[in-house]
Amino acid sequence: MDSHETNWRGAATLLLGTLVWVTLPAPGSVSAQDKYPSKPITIIEGFGAGSGSDAAARLQGGAMSRTLGVPVVVRNAPGAGGRNAVTLLSRAKPDGYTTAMINVPGQVVEQVIRGLPPDLREFTWIGRQVSQRYFLQASAKSPWTSLKQMKEAKEPIRFGATGTGGNMFPITVIAADIVGLPLRFIFGFKPPELITGIIRGDFEITAMPLFTAWYSAVEKGEARAIAIFGPGRHPLWPNLPAGDEVGFPELSQPTLVGQNLYALPPRTPAAIANKLEQALAEVGRDQQVVKKIEADGNLVRPLNGKEAAALVGEMIQLVEKNRTLLEKYVKK
Repeated sequence: MDSHETNWRGAATLLLGTLVWVTLPAPGSVSAQDKYPSKPITIIEGFGAGSGSDAAARLQGGAMSRTLGVPVVVRNAPGAGGRNAVTLLSRAKPDGYTTAMINVPGQVVEQVIRGLPPDLREFTWIGRQVSQRYFLQASAKSPWTSLKQMKEAKEPIRFGATGTGGNMFPITVIAADIVGLPLRFIFGFKPPELITGIIRGDFEITAMPLFTAWYSAVEKGEARAIAIFGPGRHPLWPNLPAGDEVGFPELSQPTLVGQNLYALPPRTPAAIANKLEQALAEVGRDQQVVKKIEADGNLVRPLNGKEAAALVGEMIQLVEKNRTLLEKYVKK
């Protein structure tokens, strides 16, 4: 073998090795994730089975599974007003097999006021399908029929509440401050007890999510609906006035709405996040699923991942703006 042939074979071997090296997929690249998903995906839901968010998560998970081709199952992790879902998601592997439905502004309060980790801005947000409106309700045994009348109360109005966790409390406190309502919070009620309590007159007013079951007391004349928080009227209960219609336009701001946003652990590869974001977006196009979700009062209002992340930022600004107010009630 002459020197030319030896040199040629050496060069060819080096070239082949170089080609093999450059075509190997980099860790976390799209090529490395071609087989995703290949096993069931879990949605962590921070409230109990049978809750409104649980029902919505199961419907959304079923729709996502049809798009992704693998089961999407709901894992209930109730406790701490939804905080358990945040904690579990922060500890999950960023492999796309664990996502969570995070309730804000409730979890923003936990971060900003209580100083609990993680920073929600570190999560990989993939979007929203469902938002939840809240309304102020007065006992039929109370004298209250309007916000303006309540504002002029000589004594603090007894307000029934579950506690300082979840979305309802910060929205209520901020809304009450906007109106100037003199309130005395009575804590410790379970959600179903708020219905029976308002009927019995255990307290004068409360705020509730606009579910069919929660509004039934109003329809039966056992309670009075005063106003709805957030922009515009509710499509299922169009007779319930929004804040801007009763003299308090700040009550109609979009941040006074409960949000169920989907997130992935920090550092989830973009290819995986994009695939899940697309699957979540498909939920809003399934009209049968949309009708089932909205039948109980949840509203399908889709956002993409970028929009969801921006909304988290707006919620953080809202809570920061009302820090002094919320710190009166929320223990660190």
